[in-house]
Amino acid sequence: MKTHQMSWRDGRVRLQLGMRALPIIVLASVARAALAQPISVVNHSFEANAVDSGCFDAFGPPSGWSLYDPFGIVSQGNFFGVLDPGPSPYFLAGQVPDGEQVALLFFSGSVGQGELGLTQQLGVQLEGGRVYRLSVGVGNIASGASPVPPCSNGDFFNLDGFPGYAVQLVAGGVVIGEDRNTLFGMIPEGEFRESVVEVNIPADHAQVGAGLEIRLINLNEDDPTSPQPGIEVDFDDVRLEALDAPCAADWDGSGGQPNSSDFLAYLNDFSMQDPAADLAPPEGDGGFDSSDFLAFLNLYAQGC
Repeated sequence: MKTHQMSWRDGRVRLQLGMRALPIIVLASVARAALAQPISVVNHSFEANAVDSGCFDAFGPPSGWSLYDPFGIVSQGNFFGVLDPGPSPYFLAGQVPDGEQVALLFFSGSVGQGELGLTQQLGVQLEGGRVYRLSVGVGNIASGASPVPPCSNGDFFNLDGFPGYAVQLVAGGVVIGEDRNTLFGMIPEGEFRESVVEVNIPADHAQVGAGLEIRLINLNEDDPTSPQPGIEVDFDDVRLEALDAPCAADWDGSGGQPNSSDFLAYLNDFSMQDPAADLAPPEGDGGFDSSDFLAFLNLYAQGC
């Protein structure tokens, strides 16, 4: 029996996709505090569908969401809908990331036949020169006897094992950012962890102008660490925000156009052989020479 309760945010995973080295990541954090723009996600915490405490409704996608079934394998024994853990043993108290309910993706009898999930078209287009940050709570439901009616007759559900998950940000049908099961083995039974995907979209990105979409996926794979193959993944608190992409030449993070302080900040990092100052291809090779300095001068000349 567990003697402690961890916050669902403990052990979050952050994927920095398409972002250059440390300074840009730091500047993204600075920009997020001032310029982050939330993008509306309908029914982001799955509270729109009324479910009794300790019960689940698995007769269709939650409001605002659609079924994602690229392999056409949904059949009897595969359920998707909404769970209200309530006092049930499925999740520890305080683990539901937002509100009282979570989305459930329960797929039995089709292990290894392909992934399934939920998707939502957001009604907005991908913009260049922006950083997109998608955060989602990912849950590993615990086994246990379901509560008494109206939910069931007290049947025991063996929910050991974890079938894997993916969280995707999609533009025009193309995945532009993804966390593909990086939390596997890091989510204890009955708990949630946070997946965070960040992707920097340059102005010339091929999908600029395409419609944005979020996918929450049960990978439906065998769990090699468990005798039980893994059946269910749960999701909650789906949030997306966009912020202005950081300027590569704003080396001191002060904002605005680059100036002498940015130049001096880069010289300092270069002289200290800070890995962030290793700009010339191949980046991060550990070599510091005039090509790195010229690469910064090129960024400086481009401005912000």
